[in-house]
Amino acid sequence: MLRSLELSEADHRSLMSYCREQGVMFLSSPFDETSADMLDDLGVSAFKIPSGELTNHGLLRHLASKNKPLILFHGHGNPGGGGRGSGGDHRGQATGDSTRSTA
Repeated sequence: MLRSLELSEADHRSLMSYCREQGVMFLSSPFDETSADMLDDLGVSAFKIPSGELTNHGLLRHLASKNKPLILFHGHGNPGGGGRGSGGDHRGQATGDSTRSTA
């Protein structure tokens, strides 16, 4: 069911173009490595990480390997405990979340 809600590569290109025209940074949340690779190939300047992926260490490592900023949203995660994206060394890769910057 969720596949029917995914944006195609052409949809992403169209939205990126519109964002450029409007002077807005385009962000998209990859939920798997294939989507991350597609976004990287499209030339995104950063990756948006939704709260539900904060413990997806494989995806976080894959995104960190792209050497682009990771913008973490922890609205539904638990920044003090289990919902944290800890468990891997991603220092220097994450630029912050929706409310504060970290290194």
